[in-house]
Amino acid sequence: MDAAAVGFLERIGFNGVQGNLVMYLSGPMGMSTAAAAAGANAWGGTVLVLTLVGALAADSRLGRYRAIVAAGVLHLLVSSLLPIPTCKLVNYQHLKHLSMS
Repeated sequence: MDAAAVGFLERIGFNGVQGNLVMYLSGPMGMSTAAAAAGANAWGGTVLVLTLVGALAADSRLGRYRAIVAAGVLHLLVSSLLPIPTCKLVNYQHLKHLSMS
């Protein structure tokens, strides 16, 4: 795949997640729109800065393959731990109308 196509798809994914994050934080999580936008902007800025930090660590200390493994393990850890606090915040009362009984 062309490098330009990869960059384009990465931008679409990043902006899509950031937009959906605002909708999720202001909807199910009950945050105000301003607070949700501030949270999404903080997430976006953190992602962009940590990309530079990861690149510097990979180039100067870890090497290419160890950096990829470390990033994969970190991604797996965060992806598995992230839903835990959300499960406690979900209000299941609005799902009563979906029951079959």
